[in-house]
Amino acid sequence: MFAVLGWLLGFGAFAVDAASARPDDLAGRTDAVVVLTGGANRIEEGLRLFATGSAPHLFISGVHESVDVDSIKAMWKGSIDLPDCCLTLGHSASNTMDNASETRRWLEENEIKSIRLVTSNYHMRRSLLEFSEAMPDIEIIRHPVLPERLETWSAPFWSLAFREYHKTLLTWVRQRLALTPTFTKIQ
Repeated sequence: MFAVLGWLLGFGAFAVDAASARPDDLAGRTDAVVVLTGGANRIEEGLRLFATGSAPHLFISGVHESVDVDSIKAMWKGSIDLPDCCLTLGHSASNTMDNASETRRWLEENEIKSIRLVTSNYHMRRSLLEFSEAMPDIEIIRHPVLPERLETWSAPFWSLAFREYHKTLLTWVRQRLALTPTFTKIQ
């Protein structure tokens, strides 16, 4: 009975957190903007942040191998030009844990110490778990986006939040039980 009540309260808190998530420190600059692919509006928001000078680097993790930088730049419809330098694509990640690992390698190679993490509002909590474990010394500024055509509190939102809540719980349990090796610094 208490387990069910705890699960239900946890899901309610998770859904409220996702629905009310807003970007932290909108005026602050970081060393890089990091975008996780897989949801609507993520790349567009990352490009906007990059174009407006939120960070001198943009790293997009989990990009399909057939997509190149020119394809990503072609998505930009803003009135401010994108910087000529420092847009990097990661092609090896296929899930959130891979995103954290791929990003950690890139951060180490580029001596990055702070990031603005762009992902969907419902995906932010799990992403923070993975990224905080993979790179505990990196400052992470949350920048959740609302996916296109996903109205908060609609049936699709509840369905997505329900699935993501369970993935987040499993990630938390896996990390607490150390069921996967902790990340190590790449030489």
